[in-house]
Amino acid sequence: MNQQRAQLKKEIVQTQIPYLKKLKLLIQMGAEVRTVVFVTKYLYYFKGEKEPYAKDSMGVGITIPVIVFDTAACSEWRNISKQVSESKYEIDPVVYKLFNDILSFTKEYPFPKDNDRITIERSKWPNQEVLGRWLTLNKLLREKVEEVISLED
Repeated sequence: MNQQRAQLKKEIVQTQIPYLKKLKLLIQMGAEVRTVVFVTKYLYYFKGEKEPYAKDSMGVGITIPVIVFDTAACSEWRNISKQVSESKYEIDPVVYKLFNDILSFTKEYPFPKDNDRITIERSKWPNQEVLGRWLTLNKLLREKVEEVISLED
């Protein structure tokens, strides 16, 4: 009986493997965080002069997930998440619920349409609480996906 149960679990997990691999890719993309430095240039002029008398620049570093500022990565993340969403009934319900939590988070904090500093700052993604919550959701999903994959052995 236990052997039959173990075999059944293994078969169930094997049918989920393609989706779990896609989820692992989403998690990996979502967990990749970088500090992006936006440089602002300042030119100083004397009143009435056409040429600047001084030039200066200042860099502002913002730590955010790569998919927030890399439009290609964001597009790929969205495409994969759509494929996974369409496979709701093929995936372990707990795994899907954790994945859905991430989707809900992206509805609450949408990815910015532009990758300039002001748009990204307005998106709330640079906020440490938002970033921390995002990373926690990705970590919880990763742990559950790994747990389900381990049942295959």
